[in-house]
Amino acid sequence: MNFSTNYDNIGGSGLLPAGRYECIVKDAVPAVTKNGAPYLDIRFVIRNDVDQKYQNKYIFHSIWKKKEPTEQDKQVDGYSFAQLMSLANAVKLPSGKNYASVEDLCKDFVGKCANIEIEHHEYNGKTSERVKYCNQTAYPECKHIFKAPAAQTDNNTYWKPKQDAFAQPVTAQQPKIDNLDDFEEVIGDNDLPF
Repeated sequence: MNFSTNYDNIGGSGLLPAGRYECIVKDAVPAVTKNGAPYLDIRFVIRNDVDQKYQNKYIFHSIWKKKEPTEQDKQVDGYSFAQLMSLANAVKLPSGKNYASVEDLCKDFVGKCANIEIEHHEYNGKTSERVKYCNQTAYPECKHIFKAPAAQTDNNTYWKPKQDAFAQPVTAQQPKIDNLDDFEEVIGDNDLPF
């Protein structure tokens, strides 16, 4: 085996340099802080199909509920309407599309690409990354491949996952509560107290 040291994409707890990154939205979900403050947790991953540093690193973006929401903010459950529309424009969601909830809008963000500009922000004596702007991508054809979860080890023996271990989960339809005709209670040996 022959290789050279290369520090372009090393990990660590350091801050990403301020600047622009071509990203893909990995997750977008409503969340709540430990203190009970609601926000939208938008997680970008720096694309690995574009020649740039820090590929596969995460950029975390929070969109907070406003303390004094405008009428437009109230349309999106009190979150910043301007920030949400800026992100929707950046990921090229169709103009005029109607959404029943903010959660539906968040689902539409996932898998979309954008050019994210981050800056460094100081708060309580700590410096962190913060999304400054969300812009449209310069590379609309996306071939990013998300990293698979690391293989687990047990007693120094490597565990090899089954072929379908990382397949996307299938969403089952929820049964109707008022109709229990299809209900069948299945009890296994592990469910019994003796």
